[in-house]
Amino acid sequence: MKKIYLLLFFAAASLQAQIPNSGFENALGYGGENVADWGQPFSFPVWIDLETGESHAHEITFGDQLLGMFCSSVADAHSGEKAMLIRNAFNITTNTVIPGKVSLFNSEISETATGWNTGIPVAADVDIQFLSFWYKFAPAGNDVAEATLELFNADSESIGLAKISISEPADAYTYASTPLVLTGNGGTPAFIHIEFSMAPEGSTPVFGSSLTIDDLKVNPNQLQTQIFVQAPFTVWPTIAGNEINILKNGDDSSVHEFTIVDIQGKIVSEQRLKPNNGIASKIDIGALSSGLYLLRSADGFTAKFIKK
Repeated sequence: MKKIYLLLFFAAASLQAQIPNSGFENALGYGGENVADWGQPFSFPVWIDLETGESHAHEITFGDQLLGMFCSSVADAHSGEKAMLIRNAFNITTNTVIPGKVSLFNSEISETATGWNTGIPVAADVDIQFLSFWYKFAPAGNDVAEATLELFNADSESIGLAKISISEPADAYTYASTPLVLTGNGGTPAFIHIEFSMAPEGSTPVFGSSLTIDDLKVNPNQLQTQIFVQAPFTVWPTIAGNEINILKNGDDSSVHEFTIVDIQGKIVSEQRLKPNNGIASKIDIGALSSGLYLLRSADGFTAKFIKK
């Protein structure tokens, strides 16, 4: 006779900012440098033989046992010194792949505290506008990674959602961004939940896939001061349906000329915009065919986006 238990593993750290450890510079220093403020919820199947009292557990590997678990701090950063690496695991006992998943959480006790809280409080002076980050993606098969930001009111009702799917391999750091879409529930934002997953719900992942994330941001002020100090413009979302946003980084009141070019090099749109003073300009792309496009400014800036 045996009795089944599920043991939940996670790491915890103190809440230090609106989006704590968004650059993944802080690590807990154990279990392969677990990334502070990013938990790894996973239920390890453990059973106890009631006749002998012996406990047993599934044998699970993460590929590199020195790193351990689903996410680790790695010295392969887009900016700063560290980024967060997420990977799948393999259950040797059951011969199945376990998709990697990490969630931002709030623990205000200490850097070694235990306690699980989904979501972190939203400060009254913080405007959550979008989900953006830089990433590298190495799928072992046809894996699709997902990033989700969800905003809740004080009644724990969802009032906003932003989701990004990543399917194409990216050896160099690539920018991804999508706006927060408000739902009909309404109410004042109270807390936010952010999650990265190595497989959409219901899909079967491949062992060996990995996703590296750095410089997570949720509003233009963060972008201007922390990410795009070299780039003249911020463009989001990178996968769009009807419009894209352009924001000038830095103090500039000039009018700028932009063109949109398709993959054959044909100019499909020309715009004169003034995306300045913290206010983004919008370009309507609803009439464009689905596919990859380049947005170019007259002074040499280029950004890629996909029309859905």
